[in-house]
Amino acid sequence: MFWEVLSLASELGAMDQKRLGNETRPEEEIVARRSLEAAFARKYEELTRRLNTFDPALQSDVSELIEHLRTGVVDFAAEAQAAIGGTSSNIVEAAGYVSLLLISADIDSIPVDG
Repeated sequence: MFWEVLSLASELGAMDQKRLGNETRPEEEIVARRSLEAAFARKYEELTRRLNTFDPALQSDVSELIEHLRTGVVDFAAEAQAAIGGTSSNIVEAAGYVSLLLISADIDSIPVDG
């Protein structure tokens, strides 16, 4: 869910930077943007709720990361692609770190039969 919310935030940020889906654009684009915004809001709320019960400090860090992507200042897709090629950035490293924390928490929550 974390990566899905990051992706949605990044897509909306990119749309904002290109002024796509605003009221002067074609109707199909406006509808697509509204759908994307609704999906983002729903998933972001769920992620926030889950993280807040797990670790409020981590939830705050995740929210800050997502809001940064939502501004559209960072092209997260390009940054992630560059990281695959060996050129990392602070935003990709932060997302990776949070992802590892969430994976670790998920693994730790699995009951051990013994």
